[in-house]
Amino acid sequence: MAAETDEEIIVAPGTPLGYAAIGIVRLSGAGAAGLAERVFSPRKKGLRLSQALDRVMHLGHICSAGGETIDEVLVVVMRGPQSYTRQDVVEIHSHGGLLAANRILERVLQEGARLAEPGEFTKRAWLNGRIDLAQAEAVIDLIRARNGTGMGQAIKQLDGNLSTLVADLRQRLKRLMAGVEAGIDFPEEISDQEKGALEDDLQVLLEKVDELLQTGRTGRIYREGLAVVLLGKPNSGKSTLLNRMLGTERALVTNIPGTTRDLIEEMVSIRGIPIRLIDTAGIRDRAGVVETLGIERAKEALGQADLILAVFDATNRFEQADRMVLDLLDTRRSLLLLNKMDAEEQLLNKEQLVSLARGMPVLEISARLGLGLQGLEQELVGLVGAEPVAAAPAMLTRVRHQVALQKVRDAVGSALETMSGGGTLDCAAVDLWDAWSALGEILGESVPEEIIDAIFQEFCIGK
Repeated sequence: MAAETDEEIIVAPGTPLGYAAIGIVRLSGAGAAGLAERVFSPRKKGLRLSQALDRVMHLGHICSAGGETIDEVLVVVMRGPQSYTRQDVVEIHSHGGLLAANRILERVLQEGARLAEPGEFTKRAWLNGRIDLAQAEAVIDLIRARNGTGMGQAIKQLDGNLSTLVADLRQRLKRLMAGVEAGIDFPEEISDQEKGALEDDLQVLLEKVDELLQTGRTGRIYREGLAVVLLGKPNSGKSTLLNRMLGTERALVTNIPGTTRDLIEEMVSIRGIPIRLIDTAGIRDRAGVVETLGIERAKEALGQADLILAVFDATNRFEQADRMVLDLLDTRRSLLLLNKMDAEEQLLNKEQLVSLARGMPVLEISARLGLGLQGLEQELVGLVGAEPVAAAPAMLTRVRHQVALQKVRDAVGSALETMSGGGTLDCAAVDLWDAWSALGEILGESVPEEIIDAIFQEFCIGK
């Protein structure tokens, strides 16, 4: 597959088109330097890009087919295999703006290059063996990182930390497979003690797989953000809490019930944890058509929530709308907030709410003054289990990796059960080959074409 990619030169903007100091147009493929040479007029007489020094900036102009100057540029050639794609790569550094880079791109296309598909530069890096598929996915995770911790994990994955862990699992599995295959070929030569040792090694492998699987939920949160849904009746203080946590007046706050009629979603980092705060329409039985649609969307959002913050108004007695809120909650992932504790008159207290909470924790807060929010932040940190994250060598951040590793866990578990139950080694061998294949999926050695296409479609053009 890699050889086929050398036949075409691809080109794409390496920076967003718009007002900026510089704009970059990137080419990759065999003959990229020769193509760039045809559109580049160097300041230094006699300079030819196809023979120019590697990784040296060359000053000159990009010219139209008629010889007119398009822009003054710096051009650098990076010859393969010592380049991002392991092919010849050329970068043209022009002035930023809406026109310069776009006209250079058009000029390069005139000379026979093809516009790159999303993620095609990184895909070529993978196809040509510079990185594996897990590292390729780390590139887009790095670009989309929502905070420093998520960025740090993406860098670790790009550096190969996850790949190293997977390779270690494969090495352990390879030794086990060799032992099982030997037992199949020479059954009279494998002792009960040797079979017991194989079972012990399978158990160790299973524990290693479980350790990595346990990082999946936290890894996903640091990649996508912890989905926190704010739920409550109108005027309970949801929007005030949203604004307080964001540190800005994002949501409109009034005394008029039903101000929030649709989902409002914002991202904030709390103690290094990326939080997706989702404010919802107030829950009540008497609502207009638009507000009712907003309530339905609120109910849909609950299904995607990692945590539900149910807000209750301490200045009002518990009523039917509050009961509706309670009935929507999942007790395993809900936290009840008794809001407006700064008010002089309290008609709903913590003891009353606890008696109705079905075991869900209750915190007293004042969203208006920020009282009690440190306790709320601590609950969020505890939910994620964020303390050891920075020290973790690698963690699973993608559902694809978790699914593949779960296949490994199921297959290894099945092999262990077969061997410990006196089953045939042939059955155990089949399971271990399934585990081997599933580990290969993470690295990209055995992945369906449609999965590969879906992965690289996440990328922007030019990366």
